[in-house]
Amino acid sequence: CNASIFREDPTFEATLAENLQKMSESSETSGWVESLNVTYSAVKNKKLFQRLVSFDDSLPPVTNVLDGSFKPEEIAQQLTLIEFDYFRNVEATKELLHKHFTKAETSPLLHKWIGVFNKMTGWISKEVLQHNDPKVRGTVISRIIDIAQELYRLKNFNGMMQLVMALNQSSISRLKQSWKHVSTRHTSKFDELLEIMNPSNNNGAYRKALNRVLPPFIPFQAVILRDLTFIEESPDTLSNTSHIINFTKMSLLGNLMKAIHKAQTAAYSFPQIPAVLKYFQEISTDSIPDEMTLYNLSKSLEPPSGGSQTSSSSVTPRTS
Repeated sequence: CNASIFREDPTFEATLAENLQKMSESSETSGWVESLNVTYSAVKNKKLFQRLVSFDDSLPPVTNVLDGSFKPEEIAQQLTLIEFDYFRNVEATKELLHKHFTKAETSPLLHKWIGVFNKMTGWISKEVLQHNDPKVRGTVISRIIDIAQELYRLKNFNGMMQLVMALNQSSISRLKQSWKHVSTRHTSKFDELLEIMNPSNNNGAYRKALNRVLPPFIPFQAVILRDLTFIEESPDTLSNTSHIINFTKMSLLGNLMKAIHKAQTAAYSFPQIPAVLKYFQEISTDSIPDEMTLYNLSKSLEPPSGGSQTSSSSVTPRTS
């Protein structure tokens, strides 16, 4: 859909409203019409990318937010403010429909949000691996788990998954000496978060957790994209020769757009810590090594036992 259509063609808008009213009188299509009305309103009123967070460029830099200077809840709140900025600006009805989400050219704001996920996952790994002392690495891992737990409490599922995925990557999970310095309390927390984000049963644990919360929240972007892919596999009409609309598909898309719009319009209201916001906003993807480089650094810090190379798919040796 193009928002300019509604602003520039009042006749089209009136005709659409009339047809939606007629369709709403049918019990078979009333639910779909309700979802479409929400989508239609979102398209009409969508604004350009706007930031809720800001900071003064003259602020002195923070050298390390994981050194204990800031509480886990403070870091989690600032991460959530930044994350929500990117999430709320995704133009769902423009970027997520008609498989537009598959290309950066047709979904630039979505791919900016995806870019934040990838950047933060790499940053976490880099922060752990920059320390030579396994005890210090264990301390950093513990702090990251505390932040991830706070992100879960704040219903920032996407931010939580960034941290959980980073710690579960082989470059971090294989660090046996480092994980020995992580308390049982922290490893239990981490295992609970892993279970919530377990992809089995169609991400059943995550969906159950999501259904229990009210806005504001930030959903896990990968599940949104997986659901869209599944829905878009169905045809728009019931057959190639039929003009009968596939209302099941339209209803699923409408409900998903409605849920995203609802989440995007309920903002967080945490106090901003400008120095922390500036720190995270200035993390450059160019400063983050690729996954193979991180894995090789991990092996140099804690060489595989017996001289044999650890598989890059290994995920749980921390408990051994």
